[in-house]
Amino acid sequence: MQTNREHCLEYIRRKFYINIDGMELYSVLSRVQVSLSFVLLRLTSYQHRTFLAITRHIRIHEIMAHLKIC
Repeated sequence: MQTNREHCLEYIRRKFYINIDGMELYSVLSRVQVSLSFVLLRLTSYQHRTFLAITRHIRIHEIMAHLKIC
């Protein structure tokens, strides 16, 4: 007789197990990969926004310095 945990694991295994051309794939792993890709995309986007903000800040200070000199 299976315990509740074993029953749940068996259900997950049957639900997410896919066999395509002899390759064993798990849907859970693809979900993790998609989540990781999304997080990396968000980080890249965040870094790009930070870079733009810093360069904008530098340009403003360069313009202000130039105006003070002229």
